[in-house]
Amino acid sequence: MKNVKLGDIITLKSGSPNLIVDWVVDVTKDKKAGIDPNPFLKMSGMLKTGDIAIKWMLGNTEAKGQLPNEAILLEGEKITENTESEITFGSVVERKLDKKKMTVIWVIGQTKDNGVKKVNEFYIVMGQRKEGDLVCAWFEKNKFETGIYPLHEVKSIGF
Repeated sequence: MKNVKLGDIITLKSGSPNLIVDWVVDVTKDKKAGIDPNPFLKMSGMLKTGDIAIKWMLGNTEAKGQLPNEAILLEGEKITENTESEITFGSVVERKLDKKKMTVIWVIGQTKDNGVKKVNEFYIVMGQRKEGDLVCAWFEKNKFETGIYPLHEVKSIGF
């Protein structure tokens, strides 16, 4: 897990505009709120300790999102290019059809540290997806996009 803190400038491994860290799950504590939001963030099933909330500029508007810790690069860091690496959380892949570079943010059927089961069941039931399909994230200009792809439609670029 990368050691990130509020205000750090990061990027998505597959490329993105500058992103600023707005929250780190189970690390950031908000004394003003009067309630610790961290347990609620993890209840969603998509976030675990160390995952982050981010902000970036979308035109003149501030946009927000969340990323797994494994999907980011710290300022000045580069991906390790490896076309033979196993595809898992945080892997950078290229879609064979259009050469789009994406970062894997979830592998359906694979659990994170908090043993998420509901999210896997949701993906399988709600889209005729199967274990091993990849949930990927990328930026189109400054717009955050996600999609689900079968493993055979992508190739590994690195980690």
